[in-house]
Amino acid sequence: MRLIKPKAVQIHWHCICGCNVVDTNEILVKWADLVANGIKRRKDKKTGKPFLSMDIATEECHCNEE
Repeated sequence: MRLIKPKAVQIHWHCICGCNVVDTNEILVKWADLVANGIKRRKDKKTGKPFLSMDIATEECHCNEE
């Protein structure tokens, strides 16, 4: 059995208040399960390099809490 290697995924957080944050995380996921987990393959417009992207929308605002 092959090992699942971590993949760098750009995560786009969309808050209900309008705040948007982009973060990069390493996620353990199989290549075959990308679509099932909401991860899309995209290409950079300037360089043409492929990357993985994921959109997450929250229904509650926690932006101003500390």
